[in-house]
Amino acid sequence: MFVVEFVVVSLFCPGRQAVQNIILARCEMRKRIVTLGVVLLCSLVASQEAFGIVGYLPYTFTPGDNLFTNPLVGSPDNTLDSILPPTDVPDGVAVKLWNPSTDQFSAPSTIQNGSWSINYSLYPGYSADLYTPSSFVATFVGTLLEVPSASDGPGLYFLNGDNFVYALPPAINIPGLYLLSAADPLSELGFEDFVGRAPVAGESVTILNNATYSYTTYTYEEESGEWGWWYNDPNTGLTMSGTEIPEIPLSGAAWFELGGATTPIPALQPIPEPSSLVLSAIAIAVAVACARRRRRVR
Repeated sequence: MFVVEFVVVSLFCPGRQAVQNIILARCEMRKRIVTLGVVLLCSLVASQEAFGIVGYLPYTFTPGDNLFTNPLVGSPDNTLDSILPPTDVPDGVAVKLWNPSTDQFSAPSTIQNGSWSINYSLYPGYSADLYTPSSFVATFVGTLLEVPSASDGPGLYFLNGDNFVYALPPAINIPGLYLLSAADPLSELGFEDFVGRAPVAGESVTILNNATYSYTTYTYEEESGEWGWWYNDPNTGLTMSGTEIPEIPLSGAAWFELGGATTPIPALQPIPEPSSLVLSAIAIAVAVACARRRRRVR
């Protein structure tokens, strides 16, 4: 099961006194354990209580390409300078956005003179590719969008003008390759939540496995009388993962090939090999350790 734990700290403000309540809530989902801290703050304004929900979400970027989204509404905004402060990322990091109209990435944004060279905005549900030569952990901070009840039906949050609305996104009927993600970090989402319609035979979803640094493509088709999302398993061959798309990692994004599009998935950039200086330092460290061990044996 996927268990999401989030700690909610509520501060009730009657006058100058505050009473703190810590509530541990568990949300049962699929296949992962994620801790999401949510702090509920309140202030007394003109004898009325004003509430805002602030969340934080740690996310580990691994060497190479990372397909990601920030599922929180940042403060003061959702620009790269705000959600990924330049002082918190290593040298060599580059962020770029996918344009399905041109089938290519935008110009990469890199750290220059203490700020991002292109200060892209990444609102919840907006996807990007981040390349890094080394691992680092980023902590996204911002407002957690409230998920409506299940009775509201399928959907997710997306930006409509200046407001976030919860609904199925406008149906994507233009063939193409799309990099899509969700603004809702807690709900189980299906194909319809991302694309706004049911899948058509031959459409596919490609998910990046950061642990193996490889793609797996799931294609919606009928095999042996069963409709579902099929993929090639290296051990068992053609296998159906289920009638719904596999789970996309929290804060992650995936490639959606829609309407018979033939645009190839962009190749993963190679992970940089350790420099000669690093290898030399490792060799020296090993030699020193071996010399010390020999001295102890004598």
